[in-house]
Amino acid sequence: MCCFRSYYILILLLSLICCVGNENVEDIRETEDASDSQPGTNTDSDIDMDSDNDTDSDTDTDSDTDSDTDTDSDTDSDTDADSDTDSDTDTDSDGDADVDASPAVCVAGDCCNTTTGQYRPDSYECSSYYEYQCSGSNCGDDVEQRVVNQFCSGTSAICDGRTEHGGWSTFHSCDNNYICVPNGSNPGNCQQCIHGCDGGVCYPECEPSVSCCDSGGRIVCWYDPTSGFMWEDLPSMPWIPWDEAVSYCEDLILDEYDDWSLPTISQLRSLISGCDKTDSNGGCTVTDTCLSHPSCTNNDCLGCETLIDDYYWDPALRKAVSDTLHYWSSSSVQNITSQAWMIVFTSANVNVAFKTSSLNVRCMRQ
Repeated sequence: MCCFRSYYILILLLSLICCVGNENVEDIRETEDASDSQPGTNTDSDIDMDSDNDTDSDTDTDSDTDSDTDTDSDTDSDTDADSDTDSDTDTDSDGDADVDASPAVCVAGDCCNTTTGQYRPDSYECSSYYEYQCSGSNCGDDVEQRVVNQFCSGTSAICDGRTEHGGWSTFHSCDNNYICVPNGSNPGNCQQCIHGCDGGVCYPECEPSVSCCDSGGRIVCWYDPTSGFMWEDLPSMPWIPWDEAVSYCEDLILDEYDDWSLPTISQLRSLISGCDKTDSNGGCTVTDTCLSHPSCTNNDCLGCETLIDDYYWDPALRKAVSDTLHYWSSSSVQNITSQAWMIVFTSANVNVAFKTSSLNVRCMRQ
């Protein structure tokens, strides 16, 4: 009896254990089903070995693998083979030629690169030419030349940059009856003086109505239409003392005339032109009738402003190369016989000089 009861009790205990176990198993399964129902979340700790499609094993939330989304990481999406003509910096790695550059700033000109439309650099030689000069200012002086090279400025289409000059060298050697011509329509040449040359100037053609002409057609004297006097032109005996000047003019035969003489102070004043203080009608009181010094002089006899490269006489009258423009008159100072009156034609100054001084001479005839 005791054994039967023990067996019965054992059966009850086993039944109770089975019931409790089944309930626990059901609770666990319900929990698992609830967990598996959440999208994309697997919270079980066991390894899911099933092959169904319920479980999403990728790490992103978008399982769409079509080409709608661009996932490339390069910054330049221009991978084609055409020419890139934009003006930004080309960072693509393709092998095409990048022809984009600065905008064109010029279309023509010595200093414009017409291919690129850009100014040429300041190292570009855009012009080369020759300059000419004379070796001196006398007849027979040579023509000299040098090369001049000009460069671009780098900021302009025209040739306006720096210049570089070469050294001077002889280009033409001129004979004595020729003058150097550095400029003009035919520069760098020697011009022949048909009627003679003096002081780097060709004599003009002689016109008998206004000048004395020698057998070669050269002018040897000038006729003053105002005073009616005829003057030696050019003066041929510069820088001599007073007594030699007197003798020179008395012995002169020019244009078949032999009645030449050294002019008096009044006659010499008639040559003054452009200074109304000392010309023939000026206020200077030194004349052929008043020759004392200083009693016959006044402030007007000082003349006018001193000229640098000019002189107070008619432009038709020429000067010698070695002309000092200090000319003797034949009038002696009345109260000082060792002196004579003279004129400085650069200032039209009427003054005196010792007769032993060497001055210029210009003979005249009436």
